[in-house]
Amino acid sequence: MKKIALIAAISIFSLISCNEKLNSESSNIKENKEETKMIPENLKYAYFSSGCFWGTEYWFEKGKGVYEVVSGYAGGHKINPTYQEVCTGLTGHLETVQVAYNPDETTYEDLVKLFFETHDFTQKNGQGPDIGSQYLSAIFYQTEEEKEIAQKYIDMLKEKKL
Repeated sequence: MKKIALIAAISIFSLISCNEKLNSESSNIKENKEETKMIPENLKYAYFSSGCFWGTEYWFEKGKGVYEVVSGYAGGHKINPTYQEVCTGLTGHLETVQVAYNPDETTYEDLVKLFFETHDFTQKNGQGPDIGSQYLSAIFYQTEEEKEIAQKYIDMLKEKKL
């Protein structure tokens, strides 16, 4: 009988301890939600391909005024390709990042400059050790103004014979 009482007491103590742990974790979750970054209302988006998207993501995340960088694919002929499909080089897609930025803190031109500064845009069919058409360098502009900014940098680099 004493063993049953002891087991019951330990079980009750364990349940109370677990409940306290859950309550404290719940309050941490609430605190973390309150600390999330506010999304600026005027976010703009830019799209760049410069090799492996994880490396590209790394550099753009360090950019001033950049809110978020998301990896994905651009171009190509297959709808919603998988990573494995894109890696074959047969879908026509490029590994691409979407850069969400606050135009009050940075400009599209600053992002284009960062794009050219952080990879070897002269390398053919890849980037560094990553070889394949999915790693090519590209800027996906959305407006005529963005096209002109990108073209200005391309022309300047051609003039310098880079």
